[in-house]
Amino acid sequence: MVAISITLSTRWGEGKRIFFIILCYIPGLVSTAMLFALPFNAGTKTAHLGVIFNVPIVASFAGIMYSLLATNVAGYSNKVLAGVLLVSSTCVSNIDSPQVFLTREAPYYHTGITVCMAAFAANMATVFGLLYVLYARENKVRDVDLAGVEGKDLVNAFSYLTDQQNRTLRYKL
Repeated sequence: MVAISITLSTRWGEGKRIFFIILCYIPGLVSTAMLFALPFNAGTKTAHLGVIFNVPIVASFAGIMYSLLATNVAGYSNKVLAGVLLVSSTCVSNIDSPQVFLTREAPYYHTGITVCMAAFAANMATVFGLLYVLYARENKVRDVDLAGVEGKDLVNAFSYLTDQQNRTLRYKL
């Protein structure tokens, strides 16, 4: 996580936040796939333990997601609402996710592992599909709309406009 933070704070990391969010999900997706595929016996216990230690790497996306939220949502009340929705959805998933690890499936927990894999894949698709594609498309539209306007980045710099009203806002990718 420290390496990702250092990279994002440099010029090389500019425009790659969404890529790093997806990168944080890959170890979790691979780990859950390995848990699903590996047989559970005395010879694979060490492998299972190593894989289980890699699953929490997924949580490192949170810091990047909060910074993405802070830069891509304009207007104070919109930022507060977006932050509340992000934290609330995280809390709900943390409450719900243990419920899919059924005691009767021990020690394999196929349902829980399958749900985790599906959630990781869905989050990766959502982050890329919704955020990256929509933000990139909207930035292109806004660039065309404001072509030739001098000082366009400062036109509404200190106004209280939402990101939909402030056409000079460029979404960070």
